Amino acid sequence: MKYFKMIALIVCWLFLLDMTVLAQPARDSMIKAEKGFLNLESHDFDQNEIILLNGEWEFYWEEFLFPEDFLTPSGKQRDSGNTDYIHVPVDWQFHKQDGQTLPREGYATYRLVIQLAKEEVGEMKAIYMPEVATAYSLWINGERKLSSGQIGTNRDEMIPKNVPQVVYFQPDSEQVELVIQVSDFYQRKSGLWDSIRLGEPEGIALFRERRVAVELIVAGSLVVMGLYHISLFLFRRKERASLFFGAVCVSVAFRKLLLGEMLLIRFFPDIPWELSAKMEYLGAILGILFFVLFVYTQYPEDMSRPVKHLFVWIEGLIAIFVLLTPARIYTTFIVPIQVTALLIFVYLVVVYMKALKNKRNGALLNGVAMIFFFVMTLNDVLYYNHLTHTGETVSFGILFFLLVHSLNLSAKFSRAFSKIEVLSGHLQKLNLSLEQQVKDRTRELENSNRQLQQANLKLQEMDHSRRRLLTNIAHELGTPLSSIQG
Repeated sequence: MKYFKMIALIVCWLFLLDMTVLAQPARDSMIKAEKGFLNLESHDFDQNEIILLNGEWEFYWEEFLFPEDFLTPSGKQRDSGNTDYIHVPVDWQFHKQDGQTLPREGYATYRLVIQLAKEEVGEMKAIYMPEVATAYSLWINGERKLSSGQIGTNRDEMIPKNVPQVVYFQPDSEQVELVIQVSDFYQRKSGLWDSIRLGEPEGIALFRERRVAVELIVAGSLVVMGLYHISLFLFRRKERASLFFGAVCVSVAFRKLLLGEMLLIRFFPDIPWELSAKMEYLGAILGILFFVLFVYTQYPEDMSRPVKHLFVWIEGLIAIFVLLTPARIYTTFIVPIQVTALLIFVYLVVVYMKALKNKRNGALLNGVAMIFFFVMTLNDVLYYNHLTHTGETVSFGILFFLLVHSLNLSAKFSRAFSKIEVLSGHLQKLNLSLEQQVKDRTRELENSNRQLQQANLKLQEMDHSRRRLLTNIAHELGTPLSSIQG
Protein backbone atom coordinates (compact mmCIF):
# COMPACT_ATOMS: atom_id res chain seq x y z
CA MET A 1 0.00 0.00 0.00
CA LYS A 2 2.83 2.41 0.73
CA TYR A 3 3.99 2.08 -2.90
CA PHE A 4 0.51 2.98 -4.18
CA LYS A 5 0.40 6.06 -1.94
CA MET A 6 3.82 7.12 -3.16
CA ILE A 7 2.81 6.64 -6.80
CA ALA A 8 -0.41 8.63 -6.27
CA LEU A 9 1.56 11.51 -4.75
CA ILE A 10 4.05 11.48 -7.63
CA VAL A 11 1.26 11.47 -10.23
CA CYS A 12 -0.47 14.40 -8.53
CA TRP A 13 2.80 16.30 -8.29
CA LEU A 14 3.58 15.78 -11.97
CA PHE A 15 0.13 16.90 -13.08
CA LEU A 16 0.19 19.97 -10.83
CA LEU A 17 3.66 20.86 -12.05
CA ASP A 18 2.55 20.46 -15.64
CA MET A 19 -0.68 22.38 -15.24
CA THR A 20 0.95 25.35 -13.48
CA VAL A 21 3.00 25.84 -16.62
CA LEU A 22 0.54 24.91 -19.35
CA ALA A 23 -2.82 25.90 -17.95
CA GLN A 24 -4.25 29.41 -18.15
CA PRO A 25 -6.95 31.09 -16.06
CA ALA A 26 -10.42 30.05 -17.19
CA ARG A 27 -11.60 33.52 -18.07
CA ASP A 28 -8.61 34.01 -20.38
CA SER A 29 -9.82 31.11 -22.50
CA MET A 30 -13.16 32.91 -22.92
CA ILE A 31 -11.53 35.95 -24.54
CA LYS A 32 -11.49 35.34 -28.28
CA ALA A 33 -10.62 37.49 -31.26
CA GLU A 34 -13.46 38.07 -33.70
CA LYS A 35 -12.96 39.20 -37.29
CA GLY A 36 -9.35 40.16 -36.59
CA PHE A 37 -10.23 42.25 -33.51
CA LEU A 38 -9.60 41.45 -29.82
CA ASN A 39 -11.24 43.67 -27.20
CA LEU A 40 -9.26 43.86 -23.94
CA GLU A 41 -10.66 47.13 -22.60
CA SER A 42 -12.07 45.39 -19.52
CA HIS A 43 -9.02 43.22 -18.87
CA ASP A 44 -6.93 43.92 -15.77
CA PHE A 45 -3.25 43.37 -16.58
CA ASP A 46 -2.25 44.12 -12.98
CA GLN A 47 -3.00 40.52 -11.97
CA ASN A 48 -0.17 39.21 -14.18
CA GLU A 49 -2.69 37.13 -16.08
CA ILE A 50 -1.72 36.02 -19.55
CA ILE A 51 -4.03 36.45 -22.52
CA LEU A 52 -4.08 33.82 -25.24
CA LEU A 53 -4.41 35.64 -28.56
CA ASN A 54 -6.71 32.95 -29.94
CA GLY A 55 -9.62 33.39 -32.27
CA GLU A 56 -10.16 34.83 -35.73
CA TRP A 57 -7.19 36.63 -37.28
CA GLU A 58 -7.15 38.36 -40.63
CA PHE A 59 -5.47 36.04 -43.11
CA TYR A 60 -3.90 36.88 -46.47
CA TRP A 61 -2.80 33.77 -48.36
CA GLU A 62 0.31 33.99 -50.58
CA GLU A 63 0.80 37.65 -49.70
CA PHE A 64 3.52 39.33 -47.67
CA LEU A 65 1.77 42.48 -46.45
CA PHE A 66 3.38 45.19 -44.35
CA PRO A 67 1.68 47.45 -41.78
CA GLU A 68 1.54 50.32 -44.27
CA ASP A 69 -0.42 48.11 -46.66
CA PHE A 70 -3.34 48.27 -44.24
CA LEU A 71 -3.50 52.07 -44.30
CA THR A 72 -5.36 54.34 -46.69
CA PRO A 73 -3.55 57.24 -48.36
CA SER A 74 -4.85 59.46 -45.55
CA GLY A 75 -3.14 57.27 -42.93
CA LYS A 76 -6.28 55.59 -41.58
CA GLN A 77 -6.81 51.86 -41.41
CA ARG A 78 -8.47 50.62 -44.55
CA ASP A 79 -11.76 48.72 -44.52
CA SER A 80 -11.21 44.97 -44.25
CA GLY A 81 -13.77 44.38 -47.01
CA ASN A 82 -13.62 40.79 -48.23
CA THR A 83 -10.76 39.85 -45.93
CA ASP A 84 -10.42 36.16 -45.12
CA TYR A 85 -10.22 35.05 -41.47
CA ILE A 86 -8.45 32.04 -40.01
CA HIS A 87 -8.75 30.52 -36.56
CA VAL A 88 -5.57 30.69 -34.48
CA PRO A 89 -4.00 28.42 -33.37
CA VAL A 90 -4.29 25.96 -36.25
CA ASP A 91 -2.25 24.85 -39.26
CA TRP A 92 -3.31 26.74 -42.35
CA GLN A 93 -3.51 23.43 -44.23
CA PHE A 94 -6.75 22.80 -42.29
CA HIS A 95 -8.20 26.15 -43.42
CA LYS A 96 -10.50 26.39 -46.42
CA GLN A 97 -10.44 29.34 -48.80
CA ASP A 98 -13.04 29.56 -51.55
CA GLY A 99 -14.08 26.02 -50.68
CA GLN A 100 -10.57 24.62 -51.19
CA THR A 101 -8.24 23.40 -48.46
CA LEU A 102 -4.94 25.27 -48.50
CA PRO A 103 -1.73 23.39 -49.34
CA ARG A 104 0.79 22.63 -46.65
CA GLU A 105 3.58 24.64 -48.28
CA GLY A 106 3.20 28.35 -48.86
CA TYR A 107 3.33 31.77 -47.23
CA ALA A 108 0.82 34.19 -45.74
CA THR A 109 0.26 37.25 -43.57
CA TYR A 110 -1.67 37.28 -40.29
CA ARG A 111 -3.09 40.44 -38.73
CA LEU A 112 -4.78 41.17 -35.39
CA VAL A 113 -5.87 44.47 -33.83
CA ILE A 114 -6.01 44.56 -30.02
CA GLN A 115 -8.09 47.17 -28.17
CA LEU A 116 -6.58 48.17 -24.81
CA ALA A 117 -7.94 50.30 -21.99
CA LYS A 118 -6.77 53.92 -21.79
CA GLU A 119 -4.87 53.13 -18.60
CA GLU A 120 -2.67 50.65 -20.48
CA VAL A 121 -1.31 53.22 -22.96
CA GLY A 122 2.39 53.73 -22.26
CA GLU A 123 2.59 50.68 -19.99
CA MET A 124 5.20 48.08 -20.94
CA LYS A 125 3.77 44.85 -22.35
CA ALA A 126 5.27 41.55 -23.48
CA ILE A 127 4.34 39.01 -26.15
CA TYR A 128 5.44 35.39 -26.01
CA MET A 129 5.91 33.98 -29.50
CA PRO A 130 5.85 30.15 -29.53
CA GLU A 131 7.13 27.97 -32.33
CA VAL A 132 5.88 29.21 -35.69
CA ALA A 133 6.20 26.95 -38.71
CA THR A 134 8.69 27.62 -39.98
CA ALA A 135 9.92 31.23 -40.33
CA TYR A 136 8.26 34.54 -39.49
CA SER A 137 8.58 38.30 -39.00
CA LEU A 138 6.52 40.14 -36.36
CA TRP A 139 5.48 43.78 -36.66
CA ILE A 140 3.94 45.67 -33.72
CA ASN A 141 2.31 49.02 -34.49
CA GLY A 142 4.24 49.39 -37.72
CA GLU A 143 7.63 48.49 -36.23
CA ARG A 144 9.43 45.23 -36.94
CA LYS A 145 10.09 43.74 -33.50
CA LEU A 146 10.96 40.11 -33.97
CA SER A 147 11.89 37.47 -36.53
CA SER A 148 12.85 33.81 -36.63
CA GLY A 149 14.64 32.41 -39.64
CA GLN A 150 14.09 34.12 -42.96
CA ILE A 151 10.73 34.25 -44.70
CA GLY A 152 10.43 33.65 -48.43
CA THR A 153 7.99 32.92 -51.22
CA ASN A 154 9.71 29.60 -52.05
CA ARG A 155 12.01 27.02 -50.49
CA ASP A 156 15.17 28.59 -51.88
CA GLU A 157 14.42 32.03 -50.43
CA MET A 158 13.49 31.02 -46.89
CA ILE A 159 15.64 29.80 -44.00
CA PRO A 160 13.68 27.72 -41.45
CA LYS A 161 13.91 28.35 -37.72
CA ASN A 162 11.25 28.15 -35.04
CA VAL A 163 12.49 28.99 -31.55
CA PRO A 164 10.15 30.52 -28.90
CA GLN A 165 10.94 34.16 -28.19
CA VAL A 166 9.71 37.06 -26.06
CA VAL A 167 9.33 40.64 -27.29
CA TYR A 168 8.64 43.74 -25.19
CA PHE A 169 6.85 46.84 -26.41
CA GLN A 170 5.20 50.00 -25.12
CA PRO A 171 1.83 50.77 -26.76
CA ASP A 172 1.47 54.42 -27.77
CA SER A 173 -2.27 54.20 -28.36
CA GLU A 174 -5.29 52.19 -27.27
CA GLN A 175 -4.99 49.97 -30.33
CA VAL A 176 -2.13 47.55 -30.91
CA GLU A 177 -1.68 46.12 -34.40
CA LEU A 178 0.10 42.80 -34.87
CA VAL A 179 1.20 41.80 -38.37
CA ILE A 180 2.97 38.46 -38.78
CA GLN A 181 4.47 37.29 -42.06
CA VAL A 182 4.92 33.50 -42.14
CA SER A 183 6.33 31.06 -44.67
CA ASP A 184 6.71 27.29 -44.62
CA PHE A 185 8.22 25.02 -47.25
CA TYR A 186 10.05 22.60 -44.94
CA GLN A 187 7.69 20.54 -42.76
CA ARG A 188 4.14 19.31 -42.20
CA LYS A 189 3.19 22.01 -39.67
CA SER A 190 2.40 25.44 -41.02
CA GLY A 191 1.66 28.92 -39.72
CA LEU A 192 0.51 29.87 -36.22
CA TRP A 193 -0.19 26.38 -34.88
CA ASP A 194 0.36 27.31 -31.20
CA SER A 195 -1.09 30.10 -29.04
CA ILE A 196 0.57 33.52 -28.87
CA ARG A 197 0.49 35.05 -25.37
CA LEU A 198 0.18 38.67 -24.24
CA GLY A 199 0.73 39.99 -20.74
CA GLU A 200 2.77 42.06 -18.34
CA PRO A 201 6.55 41.57 -18.64
CA GLU A 202 6.64 39.98 -15.16
CA GLY A 203 3.85 37.55 -16.01
CA ILE A 204 5.38 36.50 -19.34
CA ALA A 205 8.83 36.18 -17.75
CA LEU A 206 7.40 34.00 -14.96
CA PHE A 207 5.55 31.85 -17.50
CA ARG A 208 8.72 31.27 -19.49
CA GLU A 209 10.90 30.71 -16.42
CA ARG A 210 8.52 28.00 -15.24
CA ARG A 211 8.61 26.28 -18.61
CA VAL A 212 12.41 26.41 -18.70
CA ALA A 213 12.66 25.17 -15.10
CA VAL A 214 10.31 22.25 -15.68
CA GLU A 215 12.05 21.23 -18.89
CA LEU A 216 15.48 21.41 -17.25
CA ILE A 217 14.30 19.39 -14.24
CA VAL A 218 12.69 16.72 -16.39
CA ALA A 219 15.51 16.49 -18.95
CA GLY A 220 18.21 16.66 -16.27
CA SER A 221 16.56 13.94 -14.20
CA LEU A 222 16.23 11.69 -17.23
CA VAL A 223 19.86 12.21 -18.29
CA VAL A 224 21.27 11.57 -14.80
CA MET A 225 19.16 8.47 -14.19
CA GLY A 226 19.75 7.28 -17.74
CA LEU A 227 23.52 7.44 -17.30
CA TYR A 228 23.15 5.75 -13.91
CA HIS A 229 21.31 2.80 -15.46
CA ILE A 230 23.86 2.57 -18.27
CA SER A 231 26.65 2.49 -15.65
CA LEU A 232 24.87 -0.40 -13.93
CA PHE A 233 25.20 -2.33 -17.18
CA LEU A 234 28.88 -1.42 -17.53
CA PHE A 235 29.61 -2.84 -14.07
CA ARG A 236 27.37 -5.88 -14.57
CA ARG A 237 26.99 -6.90 -18.20
CA LYS A 238 24.12 -9.24 -17.41
CA GLU A 239 21.90 -6.22 -16.60
CA ARG A 240 20.85 -5.54 -20.21
CA ALA A 241 17.52 -4.16 -19.00
CA SER A 242 19.43 -1.32 -17.31
CA LEU A 243 21.26 -0.56 -20.57
CA PHE A 244 18.07 -0.35 -22.63
CA PHE A 245 16.19 1.66 -20.01
CA GLY A 246 19.09 4.08 -19.70
CA ALA A 247 19.03 4.51 -23.48
CA VAL A 248 15.28 5.23 -23.31
CA CYS A 249 15.83 7.94 -20.68
CA VAL A 250 18.63 9.62 -22.64
CA SER A 251 16.62 9.50 -25.90
CA VAL A 252 13.52 11.06 -24.33
CA ALA A 253 15.62 13.69 -22.53
CA PHE A 254 17.31 14.61 -25.80
CA ARG A 255 13.92 14.98 -27.46
CA LYS A 256 12.65 17.07 -24.53
CA LEU A 257 15.47 19.56 -25.09
CA LEU A 258 14.30 20.00 -28.70
CA LEU A 259 10.65 20.72 -27.80
CA GLY A 260 8.90 23.51 -25.93
CA GLU A 261 11.55 26.12 -25.18
CA MET A 262 13.99 24.19 -27.38
CA LEU A 263 16.76 24.57 -24.81
CA LEU A 264 19.32 22.69 -26.89
CA ILE A 265 18.90 25.23 -29.70
CA ARG A 266 19.20 28.09 -27.20
CA PHE A 267 22.49 26.63 -25.94
CA PHE A 268 23.71 25.81 -29.47
CA PRO A 269 21.99 28.30 -31.82
CA ASP A 270 24.09 27.27 -34.82
CA ILE A 271 22.49 23.82 -35.07
CA PRO A 272 20.74 23.71 -38.48
CA TRP A 273 16.95 23.42 -38.34
CA GLU A 274 16.96 20.29 -40.53
CA LEU A 275 19.36 18.55 -38.14
CA SER A 276 17.36 19.55 -35.05
CA ALA A 277 14.17 18.20 -36.65
CA LYS A 278 15.86 14.86 -37.37
CA MET A 279 17.18 14.67 -33.80
CA GLU A 280 13.69 15.35 -32.42
CA TYR A 281 12.12 12.55 -34.45
CA LEU A 282 14.98 10.12 -33.82
CA GLY A 283 14.73 10.77 -30.09
CA ALA A 284 11.15 9.49 -30.13
CA ILE A 285 11.77 6.60 -32.56
CA LEU A 286 14.88 5.28 -30.80
CA GLY A 287 13.17 5.75 -27.44
CA ILE A 288 10.38 3.39 -28.56
CA LEU A 289 12.88 0.90 -29.99
CA PHE A 290 14.91 0.76 -26.77
CA PHE A 291 11.73 0.56 -24.69
CA VAL A 292 10.63 -2.56 -26.61
CA LEU A 293 14.01 -4.16 -25.90
CA PHE A 294 13.77 -3.12 -22.25
CA VAL A 295 10.36 -4.74 -21.78
CA TYR A 296 11.54 -7.92 -23.51
CA THR A 297 14.60 -8.22 -21.24
CA GLN A 298 12.32 -7.66 -18.25
CA TYR A 299 9.72 -10.29 -19.12
CA PRO A 300 11.02 -12.54 -21.93
CA GLU A 301 8.57 -15.32 -20.98
CA ASP A 302 5.58 -13.01 -21.46
CA MET A 303 6.61 -11.26 -24.70
CA SER A 304 6.74 -12.93 -28.09
CA ARG A 305 10.25 -12.99 -29.51
CA PRO A 306 9.07 -12.68 -33.17
CA VAL A 307 6.88 -9.69 -32.22
CA LYS A 308 9.86 -8.08 -30.50
CA HIS A 309 11.95 -8.54 -33.65
CA LEU A 310 9.12 -7.11 -35.77
CA PHE A 311 8.83 -3.96 -33.64
CA VAL A 312 12.60 -3.43 -33.62
CA TRP A 313 12.77 -3.79 -37.41
CA ILE A 314 9.85 -1.39 -37.92
CA GLU A 315 11.33 1.31 -35.68
CA GLY A 316 14.77 0.76 -37.19
CA LEU A 317 13.42 1.23 -40.72
CA ILE A 318 11.54 4.38 -39.64
CA ALA A 319 14.78 5.75 -38.16
CA ILE A 320 16.63 5.08 -41.43
CA PHE A 321 13.78 6.73 -43.37
CA VAL A 322 14.09 9.85 -41.20
CA LEU A 323 17.86 9.94 -41.65
CA LEU A 324 17.71 9.62 -45.44
CA THR A 325 14.85 12.02 -46.26
CA PRO A 326 14.30 15.76 -45.63
CA ALA A 327 11.82 17.00 -43.03
CA ARG A 328 9.27 18.04 -45.66
CA ILE A 329 8.93 14.33 -46.55
CA TYR A 330 9.22 12.35 -43.32
CA THR A 331 7.14 14.80 -41.24
CA THR A 332 4.16 14.15 -43.53
CA PHE A 333 4.22 10.53 -42.32
CA ILE A 334 3.77 11.54 -38.68
CA VAL A 335 0.30 9.96 -38.39
CA PRO A 336 1.42 6.45 -39.51
CA ILE A 337 4.45 6.77 -37.23
CA GLN A 338 2.22 7.76 -34.30
CA VAL A 339 -0.28 4.97 -34.99
CA THR A 340 2.59 2.46 -35.07
CA ALA A 341 3.85 3.78 -31.73
CA LEU A 342 0.39 3.50 -30.15
CA LEU A 343 -0.03 -0.09 -31.38
CA ILE A 344 3.36 -0.97 -29.91
CA PHE A 345 2.42 0.56 -26.56
CA VAL A 346 -0.92 -1.27 -26.53
CA TYR A 347 0.96 -4.55 -27.01
CA LEU A 348 3.41 -3.64 -24.24
CA VAL A 349 0.49 -2.96 -21.88
CA VAL A 350 -0.77 -6.47 -22.70
CA VAL A 351 2.71 -7.86 -21.93
CA TYR A 352 2.67 -6.24 -18.50
CA MET A 353 -0.82 -7.59 -17.85
CA LYS A 354 0.44 -11.10 -18.72
CA ALA A 355 3.41 -10.60 -16.41
CA LEU A 356 1.04 -9.54 -13.65
CA LYS A 357 -1.14 -12.59 -14.26
CA ASN A 358 1.94 -14.82 -14.08
CA LYS A 359 3.00 -13.07 -10.84
CA ARG A 360 6.34 -11.78 -12.08
CA ASN A 361 8.40 -9.59 -9.78
CA GLY A 362 7.48 -5.89 -10.07
CA ALA A 363 4.73 -6.54 -12.64
CA LEU A 364 2.08 -4.64 -10.68
CA LEU A 365 4.01 -1.38 -10.32
CA ASN A 366 5.40 -1.65 -13.85
CA GLY A 367 1.90 -2.23 -15.21
CA VAL A 368 0.58 0.91 -13.49
CA ALA A 369 3.53 2.94 -14.79
CA MET A 370 3.08 1.52 -18.30
CA ILE A 371 -0.58 2.54 -18.41
CA PHE A 372 0.34 6.05 -17.24
CA PHE A 373 3.10 6.22 -19.87
CA PHE A 374 0.65 5.08 -22.55
CA VAL A 375 -1.86 7.80 -21.56
CA MET A 376 0.87 10.46 -21.76
CA THR A 377 1.92 9.16 -25.18
CA LEU A 378 -1.69 9.21 -26.39
CA ASN A 379 -1.98 12.81 -25.18
CA ASP A 380 1.09 13.76 -27.23
CA VAL A 381 -0.41 12.19 -30.34
CA LEU A 382 -3.61 14.20 -29.83
CA TYR A 383 -1.66 17.39 -29.07
CA TYR A 384 0.52 17.23 -32.18
CA ASN A 385 -2.58 16.60 -34.27
CA HIS A 386 -4.24 19.71 -32.75
CA LEU A 387 -6.96 17.73 -30.97
CA THR A 388 -5.91 18.93 -27.48
CA HIS A 389 -4.00 21.91 -26.08
CA THR A 390 -2.40 20.23 -23.07
CA GLY A 391 1.16 20.37 -24.37
CA GLU A 392 3.84 17.69 -24.58
CA THR A 393 3.63 15.17 -21.71
CA VAL A 394 5.43 11.99 -22.80
CA SER A 395 8.57 13.07 -20.93
CA PHE A 396 6.49 13.20 -17.73
CA GLY A 397 5.29 9.70 -18.54
CA ILE A 398 8.79 8.29 -18.88
CA LEU A 399 9.89 10.20 -15.77
CA PHE A 400 7.08 8.56 -13.82
CA PHE A 401 8.04 5.18 -15.26
CA LEU A 402 11.61 5.91 -14.20
CA LEU A 403 10.51 6.55 -10.62
CA VAL A 404 8.51 3.33 -10.53
CA HIS A 405 11.39 1.41 -12.13
CA SER A 406 13.71 2.84 -9.47
CA LEU A 407 11.33 1.55 -6.79
CA ASN A 408 11.39 -1.87 -8.41
CA LEU A 409 15.17 -1.71 -8.70
CA SER A 410 15.43 -0.80 -5.01
CA ALA A 411 13.11 -3.68 -4.15
CA LYS A 412 15.24 -5.99 -6.31
CA PHE A 413 18.42 -4.89 -4.54
CA SER A 414 16.67 -5.24 -1.18
CA ARG A 415 15.60 -8.79 -2.05
CA ALA A 416 19.13 -9.57 -3.21
CA PHE A 417 20.65 -8.22 0.02
CA SER A 418 18.09 -10.13 2.09
CA LYS A 419 18.96 -13.29 0.19
CA ILE A 420 22.65 -12.64 0.74
CA GLU A 421 22.03 -12.14 4.46
CA VAL A 422 20.06 -15.41 4.65
CA LEU A 423 22.74 -17.29 2.72
CA SER A 424 25.44 -15.71 4.89
CA GLY A 425 23.56 -16.87 7.98
CA HIS A 426 23.25 -20.36 6.58
CA LEU A 427 26.93 -20.36 5.63
CA GLN A 428 27.92 -19.14 9.08
CA LYS A 429 25.84 -21.88 10.70
CA LEU A 430 27.37 -24.41 8.32
CA ASN A 431 30.86 -23.19 9.19
CA LEU A 432 30.11 -23.47 12.90
CA SER A 433 28.68 -26.93 12.34
CA LEU A 434 31.74 -27.95 10.37
CA GLU A 435 34.03 -26.59 13.07
CA GLN A 436 32.16 -28.61 15.70
CA GLN A 437 32.30 -31.68 13.48
CA VAL A 438 36.04 -31.19 13.01
CA LYS A 439 36.52 -30.80 16.76
CA ASP A 440 34.45 -33.89 17.47
CA ARG A 441 36.29 -35.87 14.82
CA THR A 442 39.63 -34.65 16.13
CA ARG A 443 38.64 -35.67 19.62
CA GLU A 444 37.60 -39.09 18.33
CA LEU A 445 40.87 -39.47 16.46
CA GLU A 446 42.84 -38.43 19.53
CA ASN A 447 40.95 -40.98 21.63
CA SER A 448 41.53 -43.62 18.98
CA ASN A 449 45.19 -42.71 18.82
CA ARG A 450 45.44 -42.86 22.60
CA GLN A 451 43.77 -46.25 22.63
CA LEU A 452 46.12 -47.45 19.90
CA GLN A 453 49.10 -46.23 21.90
CA GLN A 454 47.83 -48.02 24.99
CA ALA A 455 47.22 -51.18 22.96
CA ASN A 456 50.70 -50.87 21.48
CA LEU A 457 52.20 -50.58 24.96
CA LYS A 458 50.27 -53.65 26.05
CA LEU A 459 51.50 -55.52 22.99
CA GLN A 460 55.05 -54.45 23.75
CA GLU A 461 54.66 -55.63 27.34
CA MET A 462 53.15 -58.91 26.16
CA ASP A 463 56.00 -59.36 23.70
CA HIS A 464 58.52 -58.60 26.42
CA SER A 465 56.81 -61.10 28.74
CA ARG A 466 56.79 -63.68 25.95
CA ARG A 467 60.51 -63.23 25.42
CA ARG A 468 61.23 -63.57 29.13
CA LEU A 469 59.07 -66.65 29.29
CA LEU A 470 60.88 -68.22 26.36
CA THR A 471 64.23 -67.32 27.90
CA ASN A 472 63.27 -68.88 31.21
CA ILE A 473 61.94 -71.98 29.53
CA ALA A 474 65.17 -72.35 27.56
CA HIS A 475 67.22 -71.88 30.71
CA GLU A 476 65.20 -74.45 32.62
CA LEU A 477 65.50 -76.96 29.85
CA GLY A 478 69.23 -76.35 29.60
CA THR A 479 70.03 -77.05 33.31
CA PRO A 480 69.13 -80.84 33.41
CA LEU A 481 71.12 -81.49 30.27
CA SER A 482 74.21 -79.95 31.86
CA SER A 483 73.87 -82.21 34.92
CA ILE A 484 73.67 -85.35 32.82
CA GLN A 485 76.74 -84.38 30.81
CA GLY A 486 78.67 -83.70 33.99
